[in-house]
Amino acid sequence: MRSTRIIPVIFGVCLIGMILAGGCTNLQVNSDPAGADVYINEKLAGQTSYETTLDPGTYSIVLVKSGYQNFITQATVSQDNPTVINARLVGVNNEMKLVYEQTITVRKNCYAYYRYLLSPGTKVTAQVIAAGDMMGFSTFPNDFDTYLNIVNGGAQSASGISRVNSEGQWGTNFEVTNFVPENDQRGTYYFVIDNTPISYYLTYSKTMPSEGGSVLVRITTNDPKFTIVAESTGCMPDTTPLQSPGS
Repeated sequence: MRSTRIIPVIFGVCLIGMILAGGCTNLQVNSDPAGADVYINEKLAGQTSYETTLDPGTYSIVLVKSGYQNFITQATVSQDNPTVINARLVGVNNEMKLVYEQTITVRKNCYAYYRYLLSPGTKVTAQVIAAGDMMGFSTFPNDFDTYLNIVNGGAQSASGISRVNSEGQWGTNFEVTNFVPENDQRGTYYFVIDNTPISYYLTYSKTMPSEGGSVLVRITTNDPKFTIVAESTGCMPDTTPLQSPGS
């Protein structure tokens, strides 16, 4: 008899929840492995697997688990359909392994680039040791197309080109690290070593390219599926230096 009375009570609670918030739960957060602390708008809400009912809107979601990188995302919650987050946590102690080491030649007014695949939630580091100052940066495909368009004389500038330089380094000995967010599914990236006036345009420097020469490149990653798809080089057809912005 007692169990038959509980059922209507539970149904009544859900019915009230559906009226007030559009459902019993409209946010589900899961993680692999489970047991991660769930922070919603910087407030601890519970542990995965976790379910709750929230007012419609956009929320900051952070998963924290000892021994793993924080998982950070945003979730848009509505009344109509539940929002489900499935997070694969990446261990902070994942070993970085050397997967590529080669000496290449980058002459004056020339560049070399690497196209590679990187899984979400992993990172890659490219170390460069060069004879003269050069520019190195990592970028996404669309930004790289913009870059090549400028290098090949298609434009003197372009919207979004500043993003190319956002993760860049400059000098004779430097490292460029690219970390891919867990929810980033683009997959294909580029690492570019640039010894052309373009790189100095991007760094707002009037220093001319070095004479070039041998460049040692070491690439390490914690991505077991990391794949270098292609490697290519090129030179600017017109070596007339670009003017730095504002000059």
